[in-house]
Amino acid sequence: MHRFTLLLLAAAIVSTAPAALAQTATDISAPQPASFSSSLDNTMRSANFLSGDGAASSGGGQYQSGYKGPQPANTAWNHLTWEAGGGFTQPLAGASDTVNTAYRIQIGAGYNFKPRFGVLAEYAFNRFGLQDQVINAAGTDDGNVHLWSTTLEPIFRYKNKGKLGGYVIGGGGFYRSLTSFTNPTIGYECSPFYGCYPVAENYVVSHFSSNQGGANLGLGFTFKTSAQGRLALYTEARYEWINTPGHYSEFVPVTLGLRW
Repeated sequence: MHRFTLLLLAAAIVSTAPAALAQTATDISAPQPASFSSSLDNTMRSANFLSGDGAASSGGGQYQSGYKGPQPANTAWNHLTWEAGGGFTQPLAGASDTVNTAYRIQIGAGYNFKPRFGVLAEYAFNRFGLQDQVINAAGTDDGNVHLWSTTLEPIFRYKNKGKLGGYVIGGGGFYRSLTSFTNPTIGYECSPFYGCYPVAENYVVSHFSSNQGGANLGLGFTFKTSAQGRLALYTEARYEWINTPGHYSEFVPVTLGLRW
């Protein structure tokens, strides 16, 4: 009796198993909700894109063909410019009767609005020696003139491609001169290593100063070590005009330096 019952139960299980398996297969292959399909599709696309395999790889190639890589940021820092140089200043006309050739120091900083156009704020210092006839007329043994200037200088680069460049620069601003007449004397200097000892030096007998306006205009050339770089060696010459008391003073400053 028990054996007959077990045989009936086994037969029932065997007869219902194919139907259950068929029902499970039907459930798996049944259409899934749209959100599930979209999420699965996006996940597969992302995986293929990152790995570079399959159809998504060609799509990734299309994106890469239009990608140019990191581009330099167009920030204000990239527009800044500076310069530092030195040279000499040659007096012209009436100025040459008073002073002789000076040495010159020039520094500046500014902003390039365009690759071809910018503005520099410049500071320059010139030290002239006085001509002998001026010193003799003053009754002293020596003398000099210090000339400072602070100017605003628009600059136009008519050639700025490649290693060689050219530009026009000109502007104006404030000029201050200090004329000093001196006589030699013997002074003393002291050092913790050598003690005190006499030295020849000049003392100022008299001096006077003048504050005036002025302007300048010049032409310059640049040379870059790299066509794509910004650091350049520059040389320039300008005509400089100063409205000094009672007459005009004219000079030609020549400068050699570095500009960024």
